[in-house]
Amino acid sequence: MSGFNFGELDLTDVAADDGPPKRFLEVGNHDVRIKEAMIKETAARTGRYLEVMFADENDMTIVERYNVQNPNPKAVQIGKSQLKAMLEASNHPDANKPGDADKLSGYQVRINVGLGKENNEGKRWPEVKSYEKSQALVEAVASTDDDEIPF
Repeated sequence: MSGFNFGELDLTDVAADDGPPKRFLEVGNHDVRIKEAMIKETAARTGRYLEVMFADENDMTIVERYNVQNPNPKAVQIGKSQLKAMLEASNHPDANKPGDADKLSGYQVRINVGLGKENNEGKRWPEVKSYEKSQALVEAVASTDDDEIPF
């Protein structure tokens, strides 16, 4: 590309880009659905985790990982405990035996997103802190409770 000189570039009449649209859930409570769920191998190839992408009604997302196989038994205990909490809150038919990962898509849950621990660079990223039944699920259960039972 002869004839181009970066030193002479003039951006006077150019508006600065605001960056890509915001796509990630921020700190707070969010009613979400499971958009994707898949089993992945750890980087060290010594275990596996379930990676779940949650999305709200605007398709804003957050990804959570649950250790299900790892040389560190504490990591597995934490991962399984968090997974079970999510399954129970989503009204999964059997939180003890979740079945195939790809069948988790569509389940609804309310998540509490908070900031995680600082990484080596001193940065903190949003992560799922807790689970409860989504408002839609609560309303659906409440509406069936109001139905009259004929005798």
